[in-house]
Formats: sequence, C-alpha cells, structure tokens
Amino acid sequence: MKEMKWYLLNLSLWTRSMDLMYSLLVVPYFFIPTLVVLPVGVFSLIGVRTEIQLVMLVLIISGLGSAVVMIFENRFNAISPPHFRFKIHRRRAYHSIMFVVSFCLLISSFLKLEDQKTAKQYYSEYFCVRFLNSSQLHSHLNQF
Repeated sequence: MKEMKWYLLNLSLWTRSMDLMYSLLVVPYFFIPTLVVLPVGVFSLIGVRTEIQLVMLVLIISGLGSAVVMIFENRFNAISPPHFRFKIHRRRAYHSIMFVVSFCLLISSFLKLEDQKTAKQYYSEYFCVRFLNSSQLHSHLNQF
C-alpha cells in the first residue's frame, strides 16, 4: 500500500483541481445543441482568453482520466503474477502516452470552430418559447 498512496494523492489533486476549475475559475456555460461554451468564472472577470480557459479545462480532464487509469493499472500490477507485471519504465511511458492521447482527442473537438453565420442561422430555426404570466393565462382560459 506504500505505492498506492501516491496514486491516490495524484487522483485527489486532479479531482480537486477539476472541481475548482468547474465551480470557481472557469464555470463553463454550455449552449446546446451546438458545442458553444461561454466561460463565466473568475478567469473571465480578470480577462483570461476563452481559448486558454478551454485548454486548461481539457488538460485537467485529461489528467483526471489518466489518474483513474493509473489507479486501475496499479491495482492490476499488485494482484498479477510477477512474470506478468509491467516494468516501471514501461508504466511511465504508457501513462505519458495515455495522457497525450486523451488530451489530443479532447482538444480536437475545440479546434473545429463553426462559422458564425451558419450558427446564427441554425439557432434561428428554433422557435422561442413564449412565457405567460398568471393574469394572461387566466384571461386566456376565461375566453373558453
């Protein structure tokens, strides 16, 4: 268990950094059905560019995913027979490659930016819901 505490500490640090980014520093506000994100956190208030904030989020998500894989891989090495275990240099290379691949896969969705005219046209197809207050609803129902 001596070795496991470092993996748990790694997972804890990535989890806490993601919690801070999502709840305080970036606070991404999503516009669905397209991939539109507006950061409204502390970083936006101090003037950090949106692209930098999104790259930071992707880095933290990649790190968290890699930390979870490290936990499972460490448990696998602990219970597997000695001739079937990964050597430490191969484990480090594996986890480094895993982090880079997960970062590249996540960042690729942010590299393709939509044309603004096309996006506005796409949103204009959706109708806007009209909200009625109780007096308008009451007068409308009395007509029947």
